Amino acid sequence: MFVSSLITALLFQAAYVASHGSMRSWRQAAPAPPLQCTTIYGQKCVFPFTYKGKTYYECTTDNSENGQPWCAYETYSDGVAIPNRWEDCNRQTCALQEPPRSCSRTTSGPDAGSKCIFPFSYQGQTYYSCAQWRWGGHGYGKTWCSTRTDRYGRHINGKGYYGFCDDSCSTNSYPSNGGYPAPTSRIW
Repeated sequence: MFVSSLITALLFQAAYVASHGSMRSWRQAAPAPPLQCTTIYGQKCVFPFTYKGKTYYECTTDNSENGQPWCAYETYSDGVAIPNRWEDCNRQTCALQEPPRSCSRTTSGPDAGSKCIFPFSYQGQTYYSCAQWRWGGHGYGKTWCSTRTDRYGRHINGKGYYGFCDDSCSTNSYPSNGGYPAPTSRIW
């Protein structure tokens, strides 16, 4: 009996070493679990969550008033975010995608040197990076961003609240959010 148990254990070890390279990995402690994504006030983000008909699997800047990624920390049983139960995501605990650095400020134009606001909406489209300038003139061939938006994330037009982006800034446009207002009652 002892001999058969010993043979079984040795066969297991041999098979494990053949498929994994050594017994060392079998004996190592399991890696630490990934950090739980939380809000800046310590609430645990709930993923996925649905807001205004769209489902999110990570923090989002969609409909953000301040341009910061946010998440729902409470949802109804169907996964829809409960109004006023969302906050900005904590950059130390959540994997967040940043816009390219060259897109963070304007380099020329009426509001040169100002911070770009992303996302911003203009003429029915929502932009998460600099948009292609479509009007010719001094901006021909350049990309631009809004430097001021209203409470719904719409570019304030006609007052010089825009500037041109660095030439290396990528352009990405996505379908409009359908005109839904941004979350306005976040608890900060």
